[in-house]
Amino acid sequence: MLMMVAFLAGISLLVWWSLWWRRERGEPWVPFEPRRPVPWGLLDLVLVVTLLLAVNTLALAVLMESGGGEPQRVPVLDERAVWAQAVISLIVMAASAVSLGLRYRTTARDLGIVAARLAHDVRVGVLAFLALGPPTYLLQMLLVQDFESKHPLVELLREQPRLSLVAATLVTAVLVAPLTEEYLFRGLLQGWLERLAAGRSAGWHLVWGGPPLPLATDEPVVVPAEVLSEDVATELAPLPAAGEWDRVVVADRVEDGNPFAAGFVPPAPSPPAVRMTAATAYWPTVASAFIFALMHITHGPDWIPLFFFALGLGYLYRQTHRIVPAVVVHFLLNGCSMLMLLLEIFLAGRGG
Repeated sequence: MLMMVAFLAGISLLVWWSLWWRRERGEPWVPFEPRRPVPWGLLDLVLVVTLLLAVNTLALAVLMESGGGEPQRVPVLDERAVWAQAVISLIVMAASAVSLGLRYRTTARDLGIVAARLAHDVRVGVLAFLALGPPTYLLQMLLVQDFESKHPLVELLREQPRLSLVAATLVTAVLVAPLTEEYLFRGLLQGWLERLAAGRSAGWHLVWGGPPLPLATDEPVVVPAEVLSEDVATELAPLPAAGEWDRVVVADRVEDGNPFAAGFVPPAPSPPAVRMTAATAYWPTVASAFIFALMHITHGPDWIPLFFFALGLGYLYRQTHRIVPAVVVHFLLNGCSMLMLLLEIFLAGRGG
């Protein structure tokens, strides 16, 4: 275990050195990619969270009643409850995505998934984990020296380390939790907060959902040439109507033969500041990370390293506007944590 931690720490230092070198060259850690403001409102967020809590509470109550469990025990009783929570989370998130599609005709890109960029996003996620994972583990190791870390699944596994429960916990913690939490906190919550920061939505639409306000005539859509593509151009909102291409500016250069560059008028005498979308504010990243950390406040000191970890996840979403890199990072962190926990439990059991 110590060898694995040392290996990850060494790789992390190399990744951070590479990131520092990028900043020295004036490059961002992760290139910014524009995306139109999300169409959903605060009501959609409240509904999915309320539904998730209500159905989970009902399912646990039914399991407690059928199994003779006592309400004062930890909220996770056995593998039945773990499986139930996993299935419920996936169903609620899927229902949320379908609802958004029906209400606003949201695309996969709106929800943070672009099939053509999956391989790239996985690579970004792996590198981001190597940068974020070891510092997160180190901070947690320092905090647990003085404060006890408590997690329902960890406590349950320590009490009942049977294989059926291990399987349920692995699926829930390593697969389901990263998918559902990144969809909820980065995709829905941070996406909506970035819409709020954009200042292009009427108050009514911010609450109930709806399209963003159109751009002012003196506010061009600025698109960096390196990310100008059919995929990006068709998702910009609002996409200029015919005859309005003079409002779209390519920040770097217009490449010959690119049909989406045809008719773009470069600025004169120099390009304006790159505005892309109004998601240039950082406070949505901080706010979503803080709320994510608060959801783990009952786990002892874990919420502190998780806050900084979530800042990294939020930064990935802010730059790419896709949830896949964050899902990969979250998956790897939970997977390594579960591996270390299982080694500790079963090696300690053999030693005893």
